[in-house]
Formats: sequence, C-alpha cells, structure tokens
Amino acid sequence: MANKISNIHDKFTKELLSNKEVAIDFLKETLSEEILAEINLNSINQINGTYISGELSESLSDIIWRVETKSKSLNICLLLEHKSFKYQFSSFQLLEYLSLAYNKQIKENPKKLELIIPIVYYHGKQKWIPKEIKDFFEDFPPNFHKYIPNFSSIFFDLSLLKQSQILNLKNGLLRSAFLIQQNYFDVEKLNSNINNIFKSLDPYLEKNLSNSIFVYLIHFLEINKINLFEVLENQTESLNTKVMSLYDQLIQEGIEKGIEKGIEKGIEKGIEKGIEKGRIAGLEEATEKTVVNAHNNNIDHNTIRLITGLSLSRIKEIVEKHKLNF
Repeated sequence: MANKISNIHDKFTKELLSNKEVAIDFLKETLSEEILAEINLNSINQINGTYISGELSESLSDIIWRVETKSKSLNICLLLEHKSFKYQFSSFQLLEYLSLAYNKQIKENPKKLELIIPIVYYHGKQKWIPKEIKDFFEDFPPNFHKYIPNFSSIFFDLSLLKQSQILNLKNGLLRSAFLIQQNYFDVEKLNSNINNIFKSLDPYLEKNLSNSIFVYLIHFLEINKINLFEVLENQTESLNTKVMSLYDQLIQEGIEKGIEKGIEKGIEKGIEKGIEKGRIAGLEEATEKTVVNAHNNNIDHNTIRLITGLSLSRIKEIVEKHKLNF
C-alpha cells in the first residue's frame, strides 16, 4: 500500500512539474537567490528520459531540467528527486544517481560536461533533516575523511512552508498542489482547505493539468457528488458548474477505463445509474456485483470508489462479505 501511495505522489509530481510555467514558479521557491541570479529560468527545458533504470527506478523519481547560465556559454542540469517519505540513506541514492548521470554525459558529449545540481523535494509527514554521506562516517579518524564522497544538494521541505506563504503564491496550480501535498496525510486539514484549493484551480479548470490535480485531491478524500455540492455551496455559480462538470467527466473516464480493464459491459448501465442516484435499493445488487468484478480484475479501490460512488468503508464491507482479500 505504501508503494502505491508513493507511486501516486511520484506520478502526480512529475506531471505537475512537466508544465514549464509551474516548474519555473516551483524553482523560484526552491532555489537560493544566489543561484537564481546566475541562471535564466525562462530558458528551462525538461530533458526527456531518465538517468535511472532497473532497481534504482523503484526508489528514485527523477525530473531533469536543463537551464542556461547568465554567461550563456555554460548550461547546468537541475535534477529533482521527489520524496513523500523519509529515507535516511537518500544521499547514497543521489550519489548513485549522479554517477549514472555524469557517465551518460561522458558517453554523449565528453568535451562539454554540464554541472548537475541535485534537488530533493520532500512533503512527507515526518520531520526530516537529511544526512550527508560524511555524517555516516564521523567515527572514522580525520585521516580517512578525504576518501569520503562529498557533495551538496538542495533540500526543499514543503512542511516548513507556512500556509500564508502558499496562499500568496501567484501560480494557482502550484498553490493548489502544495495545499494538497502538505496536508494529504491529514484528511480534516485537507478538507478545511478545499475552498482554497478550488479557488486556486478556478482559472485553470478547463486545462488538462487541473484534471490531474482534481483526481489527486479526490484520491485522498472520501468525496462524492453530494459532498461536492456541500463544499461548493458558498462558491460562485461559475466555479460550481466547472467543478461538477469536471467531476462528471472524470467519473465517466473512470468508468470507461474500468471497462477496458475487464469490467463486464453488462454492468455499465448499472454503474451509471448508481453514480446518478446513489445507493438506491434496486441497484444495490448491481453495485455489489460491480465492486466484486472490479476487485477481481485488480482495479484499485479508489478507482472503484470513483466508479460506484461508494465510500472505501462500504467497498471494504462488500469485499469482506464475499470473502475476498481487501
């Protein structure tokens, strides 16, 4: 389950920061004034592909940007590693990553190597001050210290950002993403920020990237159409219409995706009625059958929740009733 949650964070973060405008605003919050003074952020260009593969890809989630320095004769790479949980040996992971990255540069263009600046973006629940590699070898005599690999990285801990700072961000997509990621482990706090999140998303609700943020939000909340009506009660009619339309669109896409993965086509009509009318007694049997079929086809329970409109606790009851593994 922890790996699934981590993958959800990784996928969302990669998609969010693939947007050039969001990436620039994110780096403005992350990089020091000294570095920002030396680079031209408008020249930023995400490098396709990755330096990592195999087992390392299970533990690292990389995003790579190339950016020009003010001298224009030198480029640097900003290499972002995303973490949603604390890992004490992350500096050794970065060391392996940097080695792979520089080796790839040597093979492709040995005459013009680019400096790589590693950035760790962390938004986990636990407090974390990452150790540098030298910190693991403090007991060794000073004569050995020169053999210890040593490099610096930029550590950005979202939990240290005050909510007032987040709300003052100009980029609404980044603002809403930060509000979700900072509070994803605290459902009550996340719920209390829903109005701020939707207000931030309002200008972007007709853009594809907002869909990802919307799905990411409802993944961590027990939220259905009725809940949305309550949340949007004090919002403008325009925002209300946009959000409900997007919700219906994503639900329909979830249904279609579920069908592609093996849900029987004969259940489709029952699913649609279940979403529109809620838990109507006459559709209870069809809804239970949908949950069982979807579960047996290895469909994620949050996706089942979107398809049926049921809560996770109700889905668990149905699964246990049919003696299936939750």
